[in-house]
Amino acid sequence: MKNLSALGALLLMSFQLAQAQTPCGNDLLRQQWIKSNPSIEPKIAAEKKAWQMHNDRMATSKMIVSGTDTSYEIPVVVHIIHTGGAVGSINNPSDGAIDSFITYINKTWAGTWPYYFDTLHGGTRVPIKFVLAKRSPDCGVTNGINRVNGNVLSGYNTYGVCPYGTVSGPSDSAVKSLSLWPTRDYFNIWLVNNIENGMVGGYAPWPWFTGVDLIDGAVVLAQYAVPLFPPNYYVAGPHELGHSFGLYHTFQDGCGTGDCVTEGDEVCDTEPHIFSSMACETGDINSCTGVLFDSVEFNVMNYSTCPAMLTKGQKKRILYTMKNYRMGLVNSMGVTAPDASFVSPVLACKPGVVNVGNGNNNGPCNITFANMVTSSSGYADDGRMGYIDRTCIQQGATVVRGSAYELSVSTIEGAQNVNAWIDYNNDGIFQTTEKVFSHSGSLVDEVHSGMITIPSAAVVTDKNLRMRIQADNAVLGTACDDLQNGQTEDYTVLIKASSGITPVATAAKGFNVFPNPATDMVTIETTVPAIFALCSVEGKVVLQENEKQEINLSALVPGLYFIHVYRKSDHTLLGVQKLIKLN
Repeated sequence: MKNLSALGALLLMSFQLAQAQTPCGNDLLRQQWIKSNPSIEPKIAAEKKAWQMHNDRMATSKMIVSGTDTSYEIPVVVHIIHTGGAVGSINNPSDGAIDSFITYINKTWAGTWPYYFDTLHGGTRVPIKFVLAKRSPDCGVTNGINRVNGNVLSGYNTYGVCPYGTVSGPSDSAVKSLSLWPTRDYFNIWLVNNIENGMVGGYAPWPWFTGVDLIDGAVVLAQYAVPLFPPNYYVAGPHELGHSFGLYHTFQDGCGTGDCVTEGDEVCDTEPHIFSSMACETGDINSCTGVLFDSVEFNVMNYSTCPAMLTKGQKKRILYTMKNYRMGLVNSMGVTAPDASFVSPVLACKPGVVNVGNGNNNGPCNITFANMVTSSSGYADDGRMGYIDRTCIQQGATVVRGSAYELSVSTIEGAQNVNAWIDYNNDGIFQTTEKVFSHSGSLVDEVHSGMITIPSAAVVTDKNLRMRIQADNAVLGTACDDLQNGQTEDYTVLIKASSGITPVATAAKGFNVFPNPATDMVTIETTVPAIFALCSVEGKVVLQENEKQEINLSALVPGLYFIHVYRKSDHTLLGVQKLIKLN
């Protein structure tokens, strides 16, 4: 590498001993699942096209992709699937070891791990910090670590988790279901005793590569969560999380001859190369380029014995993936301890799913209501969870009695029906009169929207109420009926009395967007420095600006978009506004 320091080289030489371990299993996973799941190839093709469009827009734009002062905190829950050994044993690492493991991952991604390259010597700072969860889905206090004895599953003690089915051990979904938190609110990491009888050391599906038998999150051998040769770790943790945030292996598809955005690892500053051996190939000739390797041998996403860095192009792809697939993690309150003053809504029925284990992504995805903005996925990609209580883990809506607000719910991968209820009298029963929204969909990808008027009387104010949203491709019944294939999600709504409070629907949001509709240039006026994100109806970020007052829409296809405006100082959401792009 051109700017590799002598000190860095010495550190790497001492580190190579710790890296000759079992490889990642994503290549085999990709091959097997493409072959056995026809629905995955269209997802891969759609993602490739979206990534290409993003790069095309970036090439003609002066947008700031990410500020150096930005840091996104992602709540993490680590599930240790042990075999009965004591805490601190090889397959049941201690809490302190887990904390150190997360620190190692963070410093690797930040370019500050002392045995890797820093940002002055080829490393790159990825502005994401993984934080062990402090708040559980049910609003309890947690340290973000769960321990479960995997011996309850036949074959786990011998074979571990078996995502490929070559031996008679438990499947990916069987092991992960032993301990699973909502995948759009927490990033789940499973530490296991074995993977397919020693076949691989870890695997992590890309966010567009999940489904019924492949639950989102990273799987790593428990032994890799502690230093193999202290203080050096095997690179499995940072590597597998790279896959979860959109990165392929640097040797993906070998040499390749086409566009670096759409071939290989789809990152243009990682030179193409073939996988030859698990060694450190520094000083060797790259058979794809015909010249010496120029840094890819040190890449965390390679199978090298001297991993030490991520690149700026990989950082770009990680942030793109986060903003298009994992904004639920960014908006999650899992990184903060529960507020002692928060009182959860009264409990209500919990609907299930008739066709358990179905492969449909039916369910509410991106939801906006008043000041509430959330992001999730459908049933299959949410870990086969038919019911998710998000009343504590996602920011709820605050509304005013007697005022009207727009509800917007997106669905994907097939026409769906959407219903919504608010438990206005706070009795835990969704009555017929408390059904506030209903829409029968007709499009494959659709935004269901309508106005909800909060009653002026006969509603409970100043208490957290339960709001229920359901979506399914079958006919919906009552709020408590099991859905055929879809999903039910609950949120919090706080109703304020009207006196002395200006309704959000008519109040100054702190920003103004004009003209709207527009064909090309749009101006955003704010009262404070702000960050703007323009999202498609599917919830994907198509443009992002940092304190820039004009957005150029000319490269976008005509249609409906949503502008999300965040205060720059603390990323507080100021509001969301519809924007129509004309021809």
